[in-house]
Amino acid sequence: MLMRWVAGRSLTPAEAEREIIAISDYEQKHYGDFRETSIQDTAERILGGYFKFDNFKVRRGIGAADIKTELFKGRAVIVAVNGQKLFNPFYTPPGPRDHMIVIKGYDNATGEFITNDPGTKRGENFRYPELTLQNALQDYPTGNHEPITETVGAMISVKLEL
Repeated sequence: MLMRWVAGRSLTPAEAEREIIAISDYEQKHYGDFRETSIQDTAERILGGYFKFDNFKVRRGIGAADIKTELFKGRAVIVAVNGQKLFNPFYTPPGPRDHMIVIKGYDNATGEFITNDPGTKRGENFRYPELTLQNALQDYPTGNHEPITETVGAMISVKLEL
């Protein structure tokens, strides 16, 4: 989703499905599986490895203020979240524990982050209140629902240019 946005191209649901399968095949070939990936592994394996893209940086120990700083610099952000803490009414209950969303803006008037959330068909331009997003920030280890031993916010900041 983010790489299409960086390239200034749209993404249909059918194209998204094909891309997800291609990324899974890439991960299977190069890493032996295609499990959930932490922020660091998502950046290295998918952005760097699969897409051959390097115009990003990874940061851990972040909060809402750090995300806004990156957005105000004209960057997009991917964050790892505990989706259950987002309270999105369109998730299948209870929502995903290990989830990532693209944050593409912030509305100062409402105090909301503007996102593209792949966890629901209604995720385009979905808004989350700042405090809700802050409370949901949580990176997770690469694997298959591995235990989370620390609660830390993490993000990938991407310059919106190829």
